[in-house]
Amino acid sequence: MPWFAGHALILMIDAEQMQAAKLTEDDLVARYGDCLRTLVPPNRLATLRVLYTSEVFAPELKRALDALPAACRI
Repeated sequence: MPWFAGHALILMIDAEQMQAAKLTEDDLVARYGDCLRTLVPPNRLATLRVLYTSEVFAPELKRALDALPAACRI
């Protein structure tokens, strides 16, 4: 089975701040998706996920992210 490397960018968005900045989710996906694609080599998988601060964070994902070094989280 081939090995696939992947990169994920997860944005936690405050809807009120986003609206105040006159941004839409599509604006954020375009902006940060482009940024992610410039950082990831063409033979790697990359995904962007937008979550709102009002959403419940999946416990499995939260545990995995909390286990990462602080340098991986902004």
